[in-house]
Amino acid sequence: MAWTAIKDLTGRTGEEGPQGKDGQPGTGSVPADTFIAATLDPDAAGSLAKAALDKNLKGKGVRTFPTQLGIMHAAFALRNDRPVVVAGAGSSTMAGYVASNAASQWFNILAATIQAAYPLVTRETQPPTRTLAEAVAVPPSSNGIQFVNAGLPGTFATNYLTSTTGGQLAALNPNVVMHMIGANDWAADVPVSTYKAAILARIAQLDADSNSPILHILLHSYARFDPSADGPLTWEVYGQALAEIAASKPANVVSFDLSPWYVKVGVPSSDPFNLVSSDDLHQSNSGHAFMAEIMRTLLGVPGPAPTREIQVSPSRVTSDVFATTAVLNGRVTDLAFGGSAKTWLDASAGFTTNSAGVIPTTTATAAFAGFTIAAQSAQVGAVCVSLPSAGGLYVNLFRDTAGTDAYRLAFTSDGLAVQKRVGGTTTTLFSLDAVTTGSHAYVLRSYRGVLSLLRNGVEIFVRIDSSVSAGGSVGISRDATAITGRITRFFVDVLG
Repeated sequence: MAWTAIKDLTGRTGEEGPQGKDGQPGTGSVPADTFIAATLDPDAAGSLAKAALDKNLKGKGVRTFPTQLGIMHAAFALRNDRPVVVAGAGSSTMAGYVASNAASQWFNILAATIQAAYPLVTRETQPPTRTLAEAVAVPPSSNGIQFVNAGLPGTFATNYLTSTTGGQLAALNPNVVMHMIGANDWAADVPVSTYKAAILARIAQLDADSNSPILHILLHSYARFDPSADGPLTWEVYGQALAEIAASKPANVVSFDLSPWYVKVGVPSSDPFNLVSSDDLHQSNSGHAFMAEIMRTLLGVPGPAPTREIQVSPSRVTSDVFATTAVLNGRVTDLAFGGSAKTWLDASAGFTTNSAGVIPTTTATAAFAGFTIAAQSAQVGAVCVSLPSAGGLYVNLFRDTAGTDAYRLAFTSDGLAVQKRVGGTTTTLFSLDAVTTGSHAYVLRSYRGVLSLLRNGVEIFVRIDSSVSAGGSVGISRDATAITGRITRFFVDVLG
């Protein structure tokens, strides 16, 4: 059974309640400072919670996590292996009016919150929110949770998604579609039956045309201030229509009524927090932030995942960009990034240098070029500006004399891998494909029994591992077949 929390249950029933025409407590309401939490069994919260639930106060300040949200969370769990698409469709509030910039729009704030709560294992930055046109032009292909905003200002339930745009959205195979539509229908006194039928048609089209299960989230927003919304129909009846749609499709449709949250903070009324802009219709930046936080709460999205940062004090041993043309063996490091001079030793003479960096010689020979260090914790960094077409180029840390033990960055035609060699056996601990690898700055770090990989200063892999003995040599090695590829911006640090 879903976890349920009940907070601030002062509510309303029909036209009664503190927001009703008579301003009286709604039937079955409880004091505003009441907080009740039920774990697994709502009855465990006591008779007050049960009475509140029996009085049908759901949606009046009660937070629940419907089981339909399992579709969304199951998709989020696959984010490291495929694109997960969350889409929004609706009118101006969905489109972000009138936030001062894209980053202040509620949908984008929610997107950033979800991406922070569900990071990629590689710690890569997930794509920013795009419009439907942008996503159609370049469909989502990279791993991660990706957001598409198909909001279009001024639209109604009959045209917020057309057969064309609905088909385009379905072709993106969204896992979640948030529908926020109705303010313009209310202002124009669109019959509720027309409103309801149009939304049902859009849901049916998306479900029929998409190749993946879709969770549809129907959102009933806050009531408008402006006089154009006055008419024979109340705002609540449109929210009730959304609830009825969800009830008719319990497998994959859920509705959330946001209006009680706004009523509690004076919208539409005094608006003491200035959540609505001067046009009495669209949200201010504060309103967008408020809506994003409501949605985070209703969706059960946790706070950002904790990150573990190792505080280290690096001391530069040496560095080299290999700017001059020479055989690497016997060459002294150029100290481009600091440190002290070290002499490269490579008995096989398997590498040469030029302004492009270290490159393997054309002789098909395995080789290692490096020097010894005395440290229990150290890191080695490099940039591979060109992956080898065959074989591998390796940046080694704590390599033993025989070359049978080492931690290493392995650059191959497939991309990058973090490997350890123990007794001559190579184990891959982490890998990136060739496209993802790119020409980024990578640092392989071994610090007090913790092995980690940083890309451009951001930790993307970490593991407790001390199977390779500290000390030994650092440097660059190659397979006998590695006759292409280039490495530059090499450095070594001892870590305190």
